[in-house]
Amino acid sequence: GSIQSDKQSQLDDAIYTWRRILEWDPSALQALEELDALYTRQEDWFNLLDVLRRKQALVDEAAWIDAQFRIAGLYEDPECLDHTTEAIEAHRALLDRAPEHRPSIDALETLVATRDERDQAFAVLRPILELHGAYEELWDQYEVVASHQGDDPFVKVKTLHEMATLAEGELADVHRAFGAQARAFVLD
Repeated sequence: GSIQSDKQSQLDDAIYTWRRILEWDPSALQALEELDALYTRQEDWFNLLDVLRRKQALVDEAAWIDAQFRIAGLYEDPECLDHTTEAIEAHRALLDRAPEHRPSIDALETLVATRDERDQAFAVLRPILELHGAYEELWDQYEVVASHQGDDPFVKVKTLHEMATLAEGELADVHRAFGAQARAFVLD
């Protein structure tokens, strides 16, 4: 398998060899590592996803987190799997086990800012930011969410009320609280 992996023309043969090894020994971590590299070279994202999930059952916590972050990245990337909802769920699973994982937090913030599924991403991100006491970041994320909420005034008013509560309580900023309430008053 290693010899075949080194030759670009024999990647399919190498994959076949390593998959056969996994049939004999499903816990062969080296075979999974080799398949990880081969599927990445071939840009075979679905099979790579399967390999990463199988590796997670065999590795320590740090390696599990790394694999989970890669899974989320595959789902996020428009050139790979491009499935934002699955990416959000992958980040949720990662943050359930490692709420301090900053790359996942940053990725969710990017999803809030750039994707249509921002409400789902924010639902995962909000409790993590609250847990860390990152209220300024939370305020910024609320601003992004509020600025992208559509024509439903009830949803936007609810968001603005939550922002006012955050500003008045955790941020101790009555001016921001009043501003959020004023924006809500215009809508309702």
